[in-house]
Amino acid sequence: MPNLVSKIRVLLIVFLVTGYAGVALAQQWQLASPYPKHNFHTENILWFSQEVERVTNGALKIEVHPNGQLFRHPDIWMAVSNGQLEAGELLVSSRLSEDIIYSIDAVPFLANSYHKADKLYRVSRPFFDERLNRNGLMLLYSVPWPPQGLYLREPIKDVDDLRGRSFRTYNESTNQLAQMVGGVANMIEYADLTDALSQGNLGGMFTSSTGGVEVKAWRNFGYFYDLQAWLPRNMVVVNKQAFDKLSPAIREQVREVAKRAEARGVEASQERHAFHKQVLKEHGVVIVSPEPRLLEEFQMVGSTLVSKWIKKAGQDGAQLIADYVR
Repeated sequence: MPNLVSKIRVLLIVFLVTGYAGVALAQQWQLASPYPKHNFHTENILWFSQEVERVTNGALKIEVHPNGQLFRHPDIWMAVSNGQLEAGELLVSSRLSEDIIYSIDAVPFLANSYHKADKLYRVSRPFFDERLNRNGLMLLYSVPWPPQGLYLREPIKDVDDLRGRSFRTYNESTNQLAQMVGGVANMIEYADLTDALSQGNLGGMFTSSTGGVEVKAWRNFGYFYDLQAWLPRNMVVVNKQAFDKLSPAIREQVREVAKRAEARGVEASQERHAFHKQVLKEHGVVIVSPEPRLLEEFQMVGSTLVSKWIKKAGQDGAQLIADYVR
């Protein structure tokens, strides 16, 4: 009997020690996203957080805060960098002010398909990783938006028809594109776009089919020019110190889930593009495949912007483009 009691005591001690150790080792991250819960990027992040918790048996939990509830888009980068947040999602090209390399995926007509966008991302990744590391950050995964197009109130015949119009833009590249076609650029964050459209002052906007559906573009625009101009990417980044605190096994599990999140995000992007073009049609928006002449004019503008980008980006930019076109 004494031996049995001793064994029970030992088992209880082991249980308590390992139980408390599990609690001590369990970590929780806060992840901020500027996009609403129903956006496919956010849905993918929610899947990522749930899958991480599952594969790590609860050792790492990630609480997702969508729609800019915790931090607005412009503030997410700094919040993750300085450790206020463990992780966050943001538009890659929104970091143009940090380094022009981050705007590579927003250069119009450089990569105008999912296949080309994937190649551009693969050659860009080493340049991103180096720069993120300088800011104490690490890239977990990246997913493209559907191809960008142009929403207009009425049809156009050529680029000259765009002169004088006020355009919604969201980064320096779209600012330059609007200006080069003779328009007026208005930088408007995604979270503020619905309010801006309600004022009725915009003559056009550059965004995707998905972006148009989410802000009910049919209330303002009757035409969507499916330019396939570029596929801007979002990136989910993590504070490197927070990542390094994880055990080697959990770090590897997070990386593996991130790879799967990236793949399923690309698939979701393609599906949403096709679906949301149909939604636009159902609401009376005319989907326009640009005539060869109009597309050629836009591509000429794009070529100019590529040259300007390389000049600003310097040696790294030239190397990146060389790697891409090789």
